[in-house]
Amino acid sequence: MEFDVNQKIKERSIYADEVFKLLPSSSDIELVVLKGHLAIEEFMYLALQDHVQDFKWIKEARLSFNQLACILRSMNKMEGLNDAYSAIFALNSIRNKCAHSLRGEGINAPIAKLRHTLPSISEKHGNSDIQFIKSAVGYIISMISILCPINSRLEEIKSKDLVIELPKKKSEQPEA
Repeated sequence: MEFDVNQKIKERSIYADEVFKLLPSSSDIELVVLKGHLAIEEFMYLALQDHVQDFKWIKEARLSFNQLACILRSMNKMEGLNDAYSAIFALNSIRNKCAHSLRGEGINAPIAKLRHTLPSISEKHGNSDIQFIKSAVGYIISMISILCPINSRLEEIKSKDLVIELPKKKSEQPEA
């Protein structure tokens, strides 16, 4: 069976929309972080399926979120995804602070790091950490769900002279 990149992107985009709808509309930031973390973990496993012969052994390994993210990052062939992976690791830090503190203490520093990693999303949501976290989760899910199938066929795509341009950071954009 041939791997259809466009079909994978379509399937993952639909799935990403469905998962994003499952994020709570709660004002409880810890709940939003924990649910978002679970959604991202699910997408990382889904992305990994495209790259392994027998996925049951990946499930059997019971990889931690961090291990899973490191494996996906090691397989990355596309440049310009550092922000997505930095965001994954920053969100994991926020999740760990939430999961290991009764009062959610210590989450401000990792949230600030995530905001620094994703400045355009941060600016859009101002002081609303909850809306920012939801958008960051959406961004991460989108990057994983769309770019992993492309990544797995990058050589094929390059051989067809297709150009994939990722959005540039403000600091990389030419001045007007």
